[in-house]
Amino acid sequence: TRYVFGKVGEDILPVLDRSPDSFVRAHLYLALGLSSKPCGLKELRERIEKETDRDARLSAKAATVRLGGETERKELAERVRRATPEEAERLGDLLVYVGDPRPARGLLSWLANERVVYVLDPHVDPREVRMCDLAADVAIRLRILSSPTPEEFGSDTLEFRSRVAVALQRLGE
Repeated sequence: TRYVFGKVGEDILPVLDRSPDSFVRAHLYLALGLSSKPCGLKELRERIEKETDRDARLSAKAATVRLGGETERKELAERVRRATPEEAERLGDLLVYVGDPRPARGLLSWLANERVVYVLDPHVDPREVRMCDLAADVAIRLRILSSPTPEEFGSDTLEFRSRVAVALQRLGE
């Protein structure tokens, strides 16, 4: 917690520079975006250009969006729009991390996609979570949409997907 709430420019950046582990770097970038004293967008963008790991680079871009990067926000929205099931869960989590509902408009393309993203628990609960389910979940977590009514919960109704679509279409670009 010291790094998240500390003096980011003095604490995280030197650690980021020395870390050979891409997993650690990815999480350090996310911590930068959560800090009360973030580094500048210019400095973070320079690090993105030098970052060699794809996942760490995505985290750095998400941190940049969270700190107000307009170019990166538009890139994130486009990446969400053309997401595959393999990257959908990570992108959904990053949308929630960013906290700006505008890039979530890209979730509209997920609503018609019934491809499976993951299985809840193959041994205990074999239900599948599809792209369309994940779109609704992310919209609810971002408070773009209220939770489903008891009648809608657990059902795959076109009415509920339509409600998700209307909520997402109301978002600005």
